[in-house]
Amino acid sequence: MEYIWIQTALVTITCILLLIFARSKPETPPSRSASKVPVKFSFKDEFKNLIHNKNYVILALIFGCLYSNTGAMSAVISSVTKPFGFKGADNAIIGSVFIISGIFGSFLGGFILDKQPKFKRSVICISIIGLLFYGCLMLSLETSNLILVATNFGLIGFTVVPILPISFAFAIELSYPVPDPMSNGMMLLVSKIYGAVLGIAAGFLSKQSAYYAILLFVVNALISALCSFFVKEDLRRLKMTQ
Repeated sequence: MEYIWIQTALVTITCILLLIFARSKPETPPSRSASKVPVKFSFKDEFKNLIHNKNYVILALIFGCLYSNTGAMSAVISSVTKPFGFKGADNAIIGSVFIISGIFGSFLGGFILDKQPKFKRSVICISIIGLLFYGCLMLSLETSNLILVATNFGLIGFTVVPILPISFAFAIELSYPVPDPMSNGMMLLVSKIYGAVLGIAAGFLSKQSAYYAILLFVVNALISALCSFFVKEDLRRLKMTQ
């Protein structure tokens, strides 16, 4: 309870300072494109463009399954680890390792993508490796070894969390000329809704058996891995630039 109060106080103070001191926009545009007058777009028309874009829809499915897994896993981690003797302090360590590993994985994934813009290959690798490490949870949890389980979660974070920046960049390429906020926002919105449903389902299954909840995550990762082979690397924006 003390942790919740401290967290709430920090967030509240930060938001108040942000509202008081943050500007709505910079004094000068950050780039040449930002200095141009924004073009109005029709939400209805752009939405139609997205849902008729087969590659974008497949990518949204891949992203939704993997990204929702991370959110749902965070919500039920205590229920999943409790049957194997892990306590609250252990879950805090596991969660910290997961988050920190995800941050480093995202940085590395973005760096590699800048050097070699192979979006489809990156998505395939993330999906398959993520599927492997989710499956390993069934073995590592049985050992009740904190180091082994934390390492397993760390590997999941390192390999799966980078799906966020990579999918955002890939979605912009696939959906061009649909505005970036529209393509990324819709993909994130759908994943959040699905993540909430997935969290409820995982919570219900974890009451029956922790293995059922893990199996649900494995199935989601499997769907992502299978779909990743069908998305085409149609880099529209890059082609237009060239």
